Amino acid sequence: MTTLLKTVHNPFGVNLSNPNLVFYAPLWHPGLAMSPFISRDIYRRSCTVTGATWGSQGRTLDGADDMLLLGAACPAALNFANGSPWSFESWVYWNAYNVENYDSWAGGRTDSLNFWQRVNSVNTIQFRDGASAFNDFTAGISLGVWSHIVITADASGNMILYINGAVAGITLTGINTAVLIWHFGGGRADNSYRLNGRIGEVGAYNRALSLSEINNNYQSTKWRYGV
Repeated sequence: MTTLLKTVHNPFGVNLSNPNLVFYAPLWHPGLAMSPFISRDIYRRSCTVTGATWGSQGRTLDGADDMLLLGAACPAALNFANGSPWSFESWVYWNAYNVENYDSWAGGRTDSLNFWQRVNSVNTIQFRDGASAFNDFTAGISLGVWSHIVITADASGNMILYINGAVAGITLTGINTAVLIWHFGGGRADNSYRLNGRIGEVGAYNRALSLSEINNNYQSTKWRYGV
């Protein structure tokens, strides 16, 4: 029997002792209001903040130069190569979107090693892999509301997009997500591809979550975002 990863009885909504949860940052938590802060997963990773003011629903980013940075180099547990399943999960609020605005995940010091989740200029969610290929989903996002965004990949690189606890798109392609460094709220270490909005929490798992797990995550955390 599969054990669900989150419960409504936990104030975090997260099973923090789950070894598959390789990164979790509840950015709304007062313990993460400073810089640097320590992630709340069992691996306790250090993150630094540039701008991105803290609030009770997470960090607000200005779309210009705000970002969050995970360490000085990508931990091995977060360097997902071909054949490694994963899940990226986030609560995100967009004030606006265009080709320079992305959601909460990104990584890589050089353009050839970047990957990120983004919303493009025509409001399509995309996943850019480490080989510089853009994998398009048909779904977009809504402005001015919180969205629970999850992208999963199996061992073959087949990806599923979930929005607010439901399947929103599938793309069948092998991908490489090997990176050198992780950013939240922007695609690269420079001031490009920045998020204009808020990030409530971010998490990464070293396996593909199921639909029931993702829906449970959504249901047990949405109250915080007025959904």
